[in-house]
Amino acid sequence: MSIVLAAVLVIAALMNFTRRDVAYAAVILWALAGIAVKCASLAAVAIPTWITFGLVALTLAGAWLFRRPAPRPVRVA
Repeated sequence: MSIVLAAVLVIAALMNFTRRDVAYAAVILWALAGIAVKCASLAAVAIPTWITFGLVALTLAGAWLFRRPAPRPVRVA
């Protein structure tokens, strides 16, 4: 299970920092929350899933906070 969660985290982080697609991240977060709630009785599944949820949310916030400014257009005089 941890390998799958690591893969989810890496893919989500790459998408967040390269595309900044909020809908893509929201679907990942929705799926992780669903897994954690469905398997709430299994701590070995629920706790790592909530941790991954938090890390994906942090990468989304970080991608938006630390984004590069748009390049300025070149003015020809």
